[in-house]
Amino acid sequence: MRVYLDYFLFIFIVLFGSSAITAAPATTCAGAASLTLGVCDNGVYGIDNSFTSNLCTGNRTGWYKYTPSSTGSYVITASATKDIHIGVLEASCAATPVCFDISATNNDTASIVLTTGVTYYIGVSANGTFDISSICITGCTTPVFTACPSSAVVVNTTS
Repeated sequence: MRVYLDYFLFIFIVLFGSSAITAAPATTCAGAASLTLGVCDNGVYGIDNSFTSNLCTGNRTGWYKYTPSSTGSYVITASATKDIHIGVLEASCAATPVCFDISATNNDTASIVLTTGVTYYIGVSANGTFDISSICITGCTTPVFTACPSSAVVVNTTS
C-alpha cells in the first residue's frame, strides 16, 4: 500500500508541479500569492530589490493573500533571515495595515480574527533584502478566541 501512495504522490507532483504545494510571495499586493489554511510553505524565497512595497516598518515586502471560509481566530507565522514584520490588510491593498512585530527576531506571529469571505492581504516585510523561509496560517473557528492556542480543543458545554 505504501508503494502506491508514494507512486500517487510522485504522479501528482509531476502533473501539477511543486507550485501546487508551495507559493512564492508576490512582489506586489495586487499580485499576492494564495495561502492555504493549515499548509505551511517552507520554501526559501529571496526578497530582493524588486520587492519595493513599504509595509509597517519594512521597505521590502513579500505578499500573500487568504480568504477564510469561516469567521474565527487565525494565527499567521513567518520566519526569515532577519527581523521581520507581518502586516495584514483587510479587503483591499489600499487598506491601513494591522502590523505585528512581536519580537526583534527572525520569527513573528500575527493572531487576528478574520471574517468569512473577506480577502486579507498579508505582507512579510523587513528593511533591505532577506529570505522568507516559512509562512503558515492556522485557525480555529468555534468559539472565536482572541488568540488560538496550537492545541485548541472545542468542547460543547451545553446539555
